[in-house]
Amino acid sequence: MTYNIAERQQLELGKMRSYDRIILLKPMEGKEVLSSTGKVDPRLFNGGNKLHGIYNVNTGLWELKVENGSIAGGLQGQFSDFERLLIHVTSYFNRRNIEVVGVQD
Repeated sequence: MTYNIAERQQLELGKMRSYDRIILLKPMEGKEVLSSTGKVDPRLFNGGNKLHGIYNVNTGLWELKVENGSIAGGLQGQFSDFERLLIHVTSYFNRRNIEVVGVQD
């Protein structure tokens, strides 16, 4: 069966919550935020900057973006599904005393 792009996107979106998900972060209680390359952008914690998991319909892969600035080298990459992306993000930020507190569709 052949689908046009709009139909394909609608089918894929029916299986997913959304193509753009915001990953919510906060510093761990009583611990200092760590970074090997400088400061972690504090706007990621107060809403001034947001970390997005974006699904690319052309490649079928997920990647990370921030609204302001560039993504850290350790977060660059593509993931086959959102769960793998979230596992990677959680691991990356846990090493920096930052926790993932939720995902906003």
